Amino acid sequence: MWTMRMKTSLRSLAIAAILLAAGPLQTRATVGYFNYTFLPGDNLFQVGVVSTPSDLNTLFSATFLNPLPDGTSVSLWNATTRTYDLTSTYSQDEGSWSDDFTLAPGTGARLSTPITFGATFAGTVLASNGAASWDGENNPPPAPFTGPNGLYLLGDKCPAPSSGSTLFLNVIGRAPSDGEQIIRLDAASQTYITSTYQALSATWSNPLTSSPGQAFFFNLGPVAVPEPSTAALALLGLALCGVNRRHRAQ
Repeated sequence: MWTMRMKTSLRSLAIAAILLAAGPLQTRATVGYFNYTFLPGDNLFQVGVVSTPSDLNTLFSATFLNPLPDGTSVSLWNATTRTYDLTSTYSQDEGSWSDDFTLAPGTGARLSTPITFGATFAGTVLASNGAASWDGENNPPPAPFTGPNGLYLLGDKCPAPSSGSTLFLNVIGRAPSDGEQIIRLDAASQTYITSTYQALSATWSNPLTSSPGQAFFFNLGPVAVPEPSTAALALLGLALCGVNRRHRAQ
């Protein structure tokens, strides 16, 4: 669920038309919240609002379960090593995370939980470029990504739903090149769904639509991702296709 507060009623109606499927609107400018449900197993998410502070203890203070499930963990992806190299685990006994790191808007992370729970994330609503508050109408993309080719875990900072090349532009800041991919984790089935851009037809093999709080793997270059045999995955530590997860490419 996404809820946004605006001062102008006409503008609120315009935003409502965009976000109707995600939840009801309330009133107050550029400040909002969304509810995100985490399912048992792995979940890829990002906090697409500016929250102050934005450390784990603060971000997960508003949950539908109080306290959080013991042993819930949040891991950050390292595109250089292609592994999750920083993990923080929640302890009910301590009432806190083992590493209270921050999550900037648009930074993707993997949350692993033993049971279903929901969390509410609130803060300033951003445009995709992260430099301005989203007004429900204009959504400038970020500057073109300048990093090396690789596999990146990212999300659209803006809560408006987008798909295909628009989603790619909103996150990477440029049009996709032939063979580049967006990869989504279906948390319910714990399978990965891959959409590949085909420049000749200017289409995606399996268009994926974003919603508030979602993060995706973006395969830029594209970088060759090995076939997901159990041995290869264990060797490479590709959490994207983690151990005992099935990778479904379409």
